[in-house]
Amino acid sequence: MPPPMISPHLSDLAARIVEVCSAHESLGGVPQNTLEVKLGAQNAQQKTELMTALNQLMQTGKVVMSTTHDRRLVFRVQSDEQAARLHGLDAADRLIYQEIEKSGAAGIASKDLRIRSSMQAGQLTKVLKTLETRRLVRKVKSVTAKNKILYMLADIEPGKEITGGAFYTDAQKFDHELVDQLQKIALRFIANKESATAKQVLDFILSHGVLVQSSLAVGDVESILEALVYDAKLEVVHETRDPYGGRKEGAKYRFCSMEQTQPIFTSVPCAVCPVFSECTEGGDISPANCVYVGRWLDHAAQLSW
Repeated sequence: MPPPMISPHLSDLAARIVEVCSAHESLGGVPQNTLEVKLGAQNAQQKTELMTALNQLMQTGKVVMSTTHDRRLVFRVQSDEQAARLHGLDAADRLIYQEIEKSGAAGIASKDLRIRSSMQAGQLTKVLKTLETRRLVRKVKSVTAKNKILYMLADIEPGKEITGGAFYTDAQKFDHELVDQLQKIALRFIANKESATAKQVLDFILSHGVLVQSSLAVGDVESILEALVYDAKLEVVHETRDPYGGRKEGAKYRFCSMEQTQPIFTSVPCAVCPVFSECTEGGDISPANCVYVGRWLDHAAQLSW
């Protein structure tokens, strides 16, 4: 990232501070003691001049003060565009904005903001109201905790863990009708193709305008197909497994044969055995020497392969 343009009105020391901060951008910022070492601020007067130049830069928005994950204070450069957006915010406003910015698409609760900023509840409420009024941040609700309010930057899309993903409505309710529709579409498509991958099913859905769902992804279709596998409507005919046992992309699905769609346990011979009441472990009639149980186990083992 190239260093920002330095105003001719900034002092030479301020310009050097910007250069050092720019060089440490990939590290998330530069601590004050590092600045002092880099710029040769050794005595009290030099350190005072350094802090004066830093304050000048923070007032113009060229440099901002932030905190790292281990709660260290650092200074970092800020783009002209970002400086314009945050113009007029005081130190408390900027601190909360930066904490919300760090949370990204996951958002952050007001309780966590209080802990990280050490602010009183009343002051934090006032700051959040200021940021919301200026449309810099917004509130969102999580599908997993609907009574919990999260804050994130206004231009950030909430993550799947908050929205619930493609199978949830804007009201954050599970869309059973959508899932049923997708299952029917997948079954019809696979019936015509004989077998298909999740990617092929997704491409069919999107390219034919069968469903207006821009957020639908391959992983979502895989979930639909796996549900159909568990319902014994589809089976996997070609697959490779990742190190954690999941199916890698490229697994093909097809209709189950009639033999495999019959649940194995419904054909247990014991259910219709006329001497079931006399069958005991170690007796003349027992599961260990039953010919029918042996045949059923062999058949079940073949189906499981």
